[in-house]
Amino acid sequence: MELLDPEELLGEAGYYLTTWFGALHHIANYQPDAGRAPKGLSSEARASLRQWHRRRTLHRQGLTRSQVTSQLDCG
Repeated sequence: MELLDPEELLGEAGYYLTTWFGALHHIANYQPDAGRAPKGLSSEARASLRQWHRRRTLHRQGLTRSQVTSQLDCG
């Protein structure tokens, strides 16, 4: 659907008009349950978070990079 001639949509006024039209389109077609993220994390994501937390904890303890790597390999 075209509101105006495309040449009239150039510049700042055209930017705001198309932004406003896009916002109205999204409001009119809003579906609250669509696209909702799953409630739980995958096992891969949980493992990655555990690894990140472990690295952060070891780094905070002041271990060197090689010590952190050896700790991660063991744990």
